Amino acid sequence: MDAPNFVNDARPQNPAQDFEFLRSQGLQFIQELGGAFWTDYNDHDPGITILEQLCYALTDLAYRTDLPVQDHLAGQSAEQKPFFIPHQILPCQPLTLLDYRKCLLDAVEKIRNVWLLPLSPDEHSLSGLYKMLLDADERIEKPEEKTLLIESARAVFHQNRNLGEDLEDVIVLEPVFLSLYADIEISQPDQIEGILAQIFFQINEYLHPEVQFYSLAELMAEGYALTEIFEGPLLKHGFIKNKALTPKLDRVLVSELIKIIMQVPGVVSVKNVHLRQLDEIYDNQFTIPLHQKPRLLLGSRPGREDLTINFSKTMSIMTRLTGCCFGAN
Repeated sequence: MDAPNFVNDARPQNPAQDFEFLRSQGLQFIQELGGAFWTDYNDHDPGITILEQLCYALTDLAYRTDLPVQDHLAGQSAEQKPFFIPHQILPCQPLTLLDYRKCLLDAVEKIRNVWLLPLSPDEHSLSGLYKMLLDADERIEKPEEKTLLIESARAVFHQNRNLGEDLEDVIVLEPVFLSLYADIEISQPDQIEGILAQIFFQINEYLHPEVQFYSLAELMAEGYALTEIFEGPLLKHGFIKNKALTPKLDRVLVSELIKIIMQVPGVVSVKNVHLRQLDEIYDNQFTIPLHQKPRLLLGSRPGREDLTINFSKTMSIMTRLTGCCFGAN
């Protein structure tokens, strides 16, 4: 004959499993810390109800942690998992501007980058409004394609926006083309093509860095913690590093271009650096309008034979390359 089941009325030896003990300790703390303001300790008081819920949660946690580890790891079936996996518990709904940018880059296929700019009180009396700036795929030229892109970006934002937030306008950035002029001294003339390619690549990264998606394995190999990797919304195409989501470039600094060129292996010195946009010359900086984006041109402008970059070794001119420009596209 099976032994009857019954509820043991003995007090638990572990205080964390003793509801009455926890409740009395909680009341004591409340009286010590809030006695001057909290005068009702009866069961109907909402604060006492919250205390009792907390005590119950503590006893439940203490009971579970007292069980053998194998009971936690074993489920009723092969499909039942006792613990949440990272992508189920760590991500959250979009909250910050970086979160919105990640969602848009993940969901809208034909954008290279996107920025959300909060409107100032001088621009609009309502708070919570944004301007969205889209760096679209350069192969999108037809007006109907741009309209469809804007509608897709709006839809993604509206699906993920927080309460009290909305878009005032969506702008597809137009390219502004600039030419780079410089006299560069190099140490290895036989490596001139590789040096020039590196200069163009590094300047392109400065003007419009590419936003890349990474796998979980790649980020863990770089030393990122799971809490960092899964911070923000869960994306379909991988993970985006926060540091890759830089602000929109509002000006091109000639001093920054000189620094970039000097860091290219093989470059000894650089001088006479300036920018040209159409017939205007800029030897300090070029200010980028809000609705435009800079690009690097790799060919001379039609009808012109500009010698944009001159390479030399020591003091003698070794090679001249025509049409080495950068611009906005």
